[in-house]
Amino acid sequence: MRFITHILLLTIVLAAMAGCSSDSTVTPIEDYVEQQPMSFSIATLDEGTGLSRATQQPLEAGFLVSTYKLYGAATQQTVMNRYEASYLTTNNYHGSKWNTVGEAGAAPDYFYQTQYERYWDLSAFPYRFHAITPCPKTADNSKIITGFELSDKKLTIPDQYDDGSGSTTFVTYDSQTVSNGTITPDYVPDPYLIAQVQRDDDGKDWDMLQPVFNADGDITSHKTKIDGTGSTERTRAVPLVFHHINSKVRFAIFTNVDAFPDEPLTIKNVTITAKNTSTQFREFITAAANFSASLSGVANDDKDNFFNKGRYISTHGASIQTLLSYTTNTKDLREANTRDKAFFFDIPSTIVGYKDGGSTPVYGDIYNSAGIKTPGGMLQIPQNGVKLFVEFDINNEHYSFQFETQKSNGTTQSVFNWRASCRYTYYIVVTHLKPFEITFTSTIEPWVVVKSSEIGTDRQH
Repeated sequence: MRFITHILLLTIVLAAMAGCSSDSTVTPIEDYVEQQPMSFSIATLDEGTGLSRATQQPLEAGFLVSTYKLYGAATQQTVMNRYEASYLTTNNYHGSKWNTVGEAGAAPDYFYQTQYERYWDLSAFPYRFHAITPCPKTADNSKIITGFELSDKKLTIPDQYDDGSGSTTFVTYDSQTVSNGTITPDYVPDPYLIAQVQRDDDGKDWDMLQPVFNADGDITSHKTKIDGTGSTERTRAVPLVFHHINSKVRFAIFTNVDAFPDEPLTIKNVTITAKNTSTQFREFITAAANFSASLSGVANDDKDNFFNKGRYISTHGASIQTLLSYTTNTKDLREANTRDKAFFFDIPSTIVGYKDGGSTPVYGDIYNSAGIKTPGGMLQIPQNGVKLFVEFDINNEHYSFQFETQKSNGTTQSVFNWRASCRYTYYIVVTHLKPFEITFTSTIEPWVVVKSSEIGTDRQH
């Protein structure tokens, strides 16, 4: 299958005035005649695979959400204060739903707090949604784990905590490397994913965590309009799009020469290394923990998001990191004579989980426009100032280069910035055989494949 974007949809059924409950978050309203509550549903958006809804896997890990109306204004008000959303499954797929209303500790949701019905206020836009999945509850479901924070201006994911079970849990993110086709670590689920979505008064929804890039990889906008049905009717569903906190990177090689020799062009002994030259990091980051972001809470500040304002407080690194190496495998470069037929250097497909919790891997395959399976890439820690180097042998001739791409304005780029929730693909292009010449190109795209298997579900009901 190609990219399948799994998106939580918050079904908005708007009312004329603010909603209420018996708690103090919002003002109580006695007349419910015109009130219709917020309700959650789930759906998947299919990017061209033709799969029916029944065959797609929903995101079921549950999440914690804080909701604000009149976001950024002096009169801003909290609508949902760290509400838990639990996915209730029924025998009828379309009957399954998200639920946020219930008493603390009561079946079937076992919410950590009592949660009340919430309603929509047509006069109170913009609305803002901040969310994290899975819901970081203690083992006995009695409260949110100490150290986690999700508010209008703060997101904190601590590096370690005691969830009440008596043992310490570490929330760390490790980058991946490839050696002779084996990726290490082979399966890196994100402990937590985050969402930050805004709905404006005109009915448009904005993903505040997904920037827009031009062909050179430069950011042209720090938010992305979320396309649904194309309607701006404020009663339509609002997508709560969850993002990976980290990046993915992959490497490939192909040739576009006009004529090939009769003998094979055997490529082997491939090594790609990386180092960080920024004054901020000083070394290439290989592991990170303790993610924290502080926002200003300004509604129209597009840069005011968890990724732009967030950082890992704890990091580990190396002066030089070998991202991948192939010493045993060989390829005939003549077979990779177009970009769509490029040889990718990491594993043929990405492990996204294990069957029934056992040791049998489950692979998530991605196909390019030529229908050729391509890998999802290696997980890397977001960082600025990355320099990349490659060396390889072709027919026993050794070559080594630094990655350097050319921008549309004619300038070159040899230092790269990796952003959260993005996948970077670097292509080595052999343009001439005698004398041997290469160029480099790169692409950047949203890393939007979010499946249940990519999220920890140890606290899922």
